[in-house]
Amino acid sequence: MPNFRNYLQDLRVWFSFQNGGSSRPPKLRERNLLAALLSISSVAMMSIALAEPRWFHYYGGSCNAPSDTLSLLMFYGAGTWEVEGKSASADEHYTYTTHQNQKLVDCVTPQIVLLIRLVSTFSFLAVIMSLVAFFLETFGTKHRLSKMLLHNAILNIMTVIMCMLSDGFCYWASDLMHEMISDHLKYPGSVAEVRFDVGYYLVAAAGAAAVFAAACNLMRPLPATPRDPDEPVNPTGRGRLVSDANDVFSDEIDVGDGFVRLTAPPPYTPYTAP
Repeated sequence: MPNFRNYLQDLRVWFSFQNGGSSRPPKLRERNLLAALLSISSVAMMSIALAEPRWFHYYGGSCNAPSDTLSLLMFYGAGTWEVEGKSASADEHYTYTTHQNQKLVDCVTPQIVLLIRLVSTFSFLAVIMSLVAFFLETFGTKHRLSKMLLHNAILNIMTVIMCMLSDGFCYWASDLMHEMISDHLKYPGSVAEVRFDVGYYLVAAAGAAAVFAAACNLMRPLPATPRDPDEPVNPTGRGRLVSDANDVFSDEIDVGDGFVRLTAPPPYTPYTAP
């Protein structure tokens, strides 16, 4: 029974959001569990987005992608290209064979594939940064560099930037997809349209969670640092600035071999007009 009580007490201390006094270990005073919860939420959403099969949904084009959707999963590995027709014209047809031996006809161009791979790269970097922030916020740290990253929410801010870059390149890729599909309509007179799907919005939500995590770290009061026991205590109880001021305004000035005592200024006499 005592072991169970100790276990409950450890849990209470672990999940406490208070800074605590100086008696707590320094690592525990650096924790921020609310920010950690938001960071792990960002990690989860970004991980789901990387495995999400729906990123781009298109209408009206002749692309043969399954369910009229494209995902990042199709372009993780190296593929092969087949180009037919005149270059830089509507008669040019691109056939991309994915690493899963799936052929995409009139769906993407080499530039679109490059942009999609950049989206995957930025998303993966966002997962790593948010995961490191989660560990720092959960377990705390004693290292000066780690404290700087934690107190200034640098990792959370970098996660937000990575999410913004991912969605920005998604928008660029969708614009190029729209041009591609418009040049290769499924039926004459049909309207081509490209829309974002689940993966895009998951990245946006992960970026929003990282914004709130950064706010939690930036607005959180810094834990009090205990006084070094080896540091001498001022017996007068006055601060260093006060003692320095007393030294500056001392009534003695060192002029070399001896001291010259300053004379007091004459008493104030009001001016009277003649």
